[in-house]
Amino acid sequence: MAAEDCWASFFDPDVAMALLAGAADAPGNVVEFGCGYGAFTIPVARRASGL
Repeated sequence: MAAEDCWASFFDPDVAMALLAGAADAPGNVVEFGCGYGAFTIPVARRASGL
């Protein structure tokens, strides 16, 4: 796996989530399995309505 600063330069998690989920928020709970640096953890948590 690339160094964290290099990895972060590959994509923008907020933009990726908007493209994947569209304008809708994630209904219910979301599980994050802890793989990698957690670049998507906060963007996904912001969109989730559950825990």
